[in-house]
Amino acid sequence: ATEWPFPDPLWIPFLAAQDQGFYEQNGLDVTVQPPPDNSTTMKMLAGGQAQVGLSAITDVVFGAAEGLPVLSVANMSRSNNWGLFSLDEQPIEVSALAGKTIGIYNDSWTAAMLPLMLESGGLTMDDVQTVAATTSVIPLLLGGKIDVATEVTNLGGVEITTSGGGEPQVLLAPEAGAPDTPVWVYVANADFAGENPDVVTAWLEATKQGAEWATENAEEAVALFEQAYPEVASAHEYNLEAWSATVPLLTKDGEFFT
Repeated sequence: ATEWPFPDPLWIPFLAAQDQGFYEQNGLDVTVQPPPDNSTTMKMLAGGQAQVGLSAITDVVFGAAEGLPVLSVANMSRSNNWGLFSLDEQPIEVSALAGKTIGIYNDSWTAAMLPLMLESGGLTMDDVQTVAATTSVIPLLLGGKIDVATEVTNLGGVEITTSGGGEPQVLLAPEAGAPDTPVWVYVANADFAGENPDVVTAWLEATKQGAEWATENAEEAVALFEQAYPEVASAHEYNLEAWSATVPLLTKDGEFFT
């Protein structure tokens, strides 16, 4: 199960592992299954519709609080590269956001991080107006419909620059009261993982091999992504830039995943 209903370059390690035979070499038959919306991945895992997947670390935290049988098995990314983006010439000041319109997603990450950032400037969610997007919030920013967008640098930030928005002003969450925690983690159904630890380990190892191959062969990896999901092929510049911007987030001291 993927973290998002619409194809994005974060799925490339799965596709690379399939194409290069890494899953097959590890005795696995893997299907990539998107959720119907951006808040269903944990339910798919908890209900057994998926055994493993990718999600935000906050989904795991909130899922555990609800008693869902889900657990994280490895970090995908290694830092918090989420934050606020604007097209203004002046740097973003949290205290100056009172009365402003902020584009958000109705996901657990925004629910956890945005209040922390606002608190650092003496604000609460009641002090701002929010507009929720179901696909991308960036067109709202580019169209002047919102003052500030919430996004990650490797997806939303790249979308701004490749869509002609220039270099945006960016205030990352760890610079304004939020923890520098990884955004994305690989997750598993806890019962399945308990009964099949070798399978989960093999899946993670094969996915890691896919990430390594896609890092070394970015053009081919993006081509696989566009072949698998032709509806995104027209955004080739974005796909390539987004994957290239994702790669540095995947390693620490040269090591993929922990």
